[in-house]
Amino acid sequence: MMMSSSFERLRMSKEECEEFVTSLKGLEATMRDHLKALASCVSAAKKEAPPTGQSAASAKGSQPLTSKPSDPFLSKVHGNELGNGINSSVTRKEKVTIYVKTVFLKVGEIDTLRDRFAADAFVQAKWREPALDGKQNLPTSEIDWSNYWSPKLSIDNVFGDPKETVWHTVLFDSRGTAMICQKRRVNGSFLEYMELNQFPFDTQDLTVSLTTDLSDKEVEFVEDPNDRCALNVESFVDEQEWKLHKMIHTWTRTREEAFKSIQCLHPVFSAACKASRRPEFFIWNILIVMFLICSLSFATFAVGVGLPQNRLQLSFILLLTTVSFKFVVNQSLPMISYLTYLDKYILSSMAILCCICVWHAVVTAIQNSINETTAISADRAKENLQLIREKENNSKDQFGVKCEKCHLDRTAPSLCTSNYATGSNQFDDCGIDGGSIQVGMDPMANQGHGTIPEIYLSDIDTRTIKNNMTDPNQTTLTTYN
Repeated sequence: MMMSSSFERLRMSKEECEEFVTSLKGLEATMRDHLKALASCVSAAKKEAPPTGQSAASAKGSQPLTSKPSDPFLSKVHGNELGNGINSSVTRKEKVTIYVKTVFLKVGEIDTLRDRFAADAFVQAKWREPALDGKQNLPTSEIDWSNYWSPKLSIDNVFGDPKETVWHTVLFDSRGTAMICQKRRVNGSFLEYMELNQFPFDTQDLTVSLTTDLSDKEVEFVEDPNDRCALNVESFVDEQEWKLHKMIHTWTRTREEAFKSIQCLHPVFSAACKASRRPEFFIWNILIVMFLICSLSFATFAVGVGLPQNRLQLSFILLLTTVSFKFVVNQSLPMISYLTYLDKYILSSMAILCCICVWHAVVTAIQNSINETTAISADRAKENLQLIREKENNSKDQFGVKCEKCHLDRTAPSLCTSNYATGSNQFDDCGIDGGSIQVGMDPMANQGHGTIPEIYLSDIDTRTIKNNMTDPNQTTLTTYN
């Protein structure tokens, strides 16, 4: 029973939903019809509206007419849709001169890493409006700004969604000549490409640029000669890092919009104040510290040459410290494609440290090569000296040879004590003609009375001593060339 009642309620709710959907569809069709009718009425009203709508009113005095909405949202709509002249039907044939004044009310944080700065700026633009000449008594509430010519001004380098308020006034001189004065206050972030070649001793321009959608043939920007640009230095927020100068310089340029089919140049009016960075933080925390680290690298030469590993270890530690400082500096700078003063200083310090490391490595390698060559030469000299001594010892064991006339002992042995005979041949070593040598033999050395083998004496060059043995105890040897 309970199950059937629940299904019945569910069925009824489904039918009600279908009826509700059907009613919504009918309401949607009705709203579309109403919107079409409203659009046709608006278009007809625009065609029938007069070009200028003014009404006379009696009031004394020549005070400016002001229309400044109280609601911020309405002020933004008023500035963008009415004040900037969305109604493009109002045009001028002559070139209009716009007098501009820019006031920096407050300069906030300067973000070097993102190329922008925060500011609260006031921009005033004035231009002639002949349609309002002599109408000093016209109430502000009856002025429709969309019926008058507007230069369609906007801030060129504003970033994000700023808080912008726009309002208008009419100024009259003593002759009743009218000038529309458009005032706007912009609070937000402004783009500024930082020039960091001289970082941390750099000076930046903080620029606010005013531009227009009209071409440079229709509009011309000039600085207001009676109301100059100004700067409020006392309200600077980032005073600890930057120094704000009181000077303001202005210039004009043109820009080009690539997305438009018809290419034309649009004028731009720029006003900039200058801010210089306070470099003391970077001097004490980076430059001086880097100088001390680089100077300590020369202390590695105090380590002995025989300990190159200790020298290189100290040098590499200082080099890694320099690299860590480089990373700290990169966090304060954007990714730029050129070197700043601080980059050049740090890279120079790293180059000095690298040269010292290479010096220790190369000098050690050269020293090891020299030591190895010296050791090899010493071993060879020692071997040669040993061979010479062995040769001398072996020659001392040979036969003793003397010249009979000069008695020069050739090998200084003590093997023979016999008398020498005088031969007829010449012995050149002693320089005496007719000299001959005779070798006395030890009787025990040749008991067999055999033939003595052929003997070569190196001290007598290539002379060969021949054996003419006749007596086993005494043999006369004749020398010949």
